[in-house]
Order: sequence, then structure tokens, then C-alpha cells
Amino acid sequence: MSQFTILLWTGHTIEVISPLVPVVAAIVSRRSSRFIHHPWMDRLALVVAFNLLVNWALVGMSIQRIHNAWLANLAFLPEVGLALWVLSGLGPRRFPTVVLVPTAAVLLGATLLEAASTGLYLKWLTAMTISSILLLGFCLWRLKEFLLQPAGPPAFQQPAFWVITAWTLAQGIHTTFNPLFRFFLRHLSHDLILVPWVLIYAIGLVLNLILSRAFLCPKFSSSSAIS
Repeated sequence: MSQFTILLWTGHTIEVISPLVPVVAAIVSRRSSRFIHHPWMDRLALVVAFNLLVNWALVGMSIQRIHNAWLANLAFLPEVGLALWVLSGLGPRRFPTVVLVPTAAVLLGATLLEAASTGLYLKWLTAMTISSILLLGFCLWRLKEFLLQPAGPPAFQQPAFWVITAWTLAQGIHTTFNPLFRFFLRHLSHDLILVPWVLIYAIGLVLNLILSRAFLCPKFSSSSAIS
């Protein structure tokens, strides 16, 4: 078995397992009264379920050697919208309309421009990078609110902490990796070309483990968590 094949199937295996982890955590959380549940966590459950369906579809298409960039392109705007929906409900106040409307306009404009210039079958990397930068900004906004909240339970006992942590790290990684996508395709050899992707998938698995912790925070007697 060649190095390329080993990396390919390692990546596929991680991609199948990684998005499943938070979905299982969400199911366990809903079936038990021992864990904290805030209203915004129902939105988070929808996000992880959507991500699972998209990732499994992408893996299935890849295994069948079916071009799947178009699916990634069509899925990324709904993913961003769902993430903003969660972040908006996660903090003490919703994001103001004066911020959300320009954000939506920038995302939609960047997506339409790139779609017009590259078509559906090449990844919209510029639009994805812009969306990652914007989401990173919103995550840092929530992180600031979280750190400045009145004294309460330790951060690691609050579901919001784990969501903010996982998504801040994820968007930082996407912001770095997306611009390098075509560089890797052009300059890495056939045997090594999948190494960056396998590394990203492995990091993604770790981040999904962190995200899963949001669903599995035990209840405490007095709650001052972000709700």
C-alpha cells in the first residue's frame, strides 16, 4: 500500500469519526438530566448534525471519486449562518442588526463574486477565508464577554466556554489554511500532498472533542453561566 493510499484512508477515517463525536455528545446530553442545557444548545445540536451530514456526503463522494467541491461551496454559507445563529444566542445580548446586516452583505457579495469568477466546481477559497475571519471576530467578541462576566462557576464548567474555545481555534486555523490550499496542490509531491489535509482533519477531531464538552457539562447548584 502506497503512502498516498495510507494518508487517503487515514484522512477518510478521521473525517467520518470527527463530526460524529459532537453529535453523540448532543444525544447523550439530551437523554440525561445530569448535564447543563441552555436554549442555544438546541441550535448547536442542529449545527453539528448539519456538519455531520455534509462531511459524510463529502467523504462518500470522495471515496467514489466524485468531484465534491461544489457541495462544499453550497454548504459553507449555511454553515456560517448556523454558527452565527448559535453565537448570537450564546451571549448576554444578541448581536446588533447594524453588525449582522453588513456581515451578511460582505459574505454574500464575496461568495457571488467568487462564484461568478471561478464557477461552482472550484472551491470558493477567498469567500471561505473571509467567512472564517468574520466568524473569528464574532468568536472573539463572545470570548471578551465571557471573560468580563461577573464571577461565577469556573470556565470549564460552562458550555459556552467550550463552544467559544473550539470555534475560535477552528476559525483561526481555517483563516491560515484556506489561503495555502492551492500552494499545497502546486508544490507538494504526490506522496506528500495529503499530509496537510490529514493534519487539519486530526486537529479538527481534537476541536470536535473540545466542542463535545459543551454538551457534557454537569449541572451545578447555582448557575451564572452565559445563557
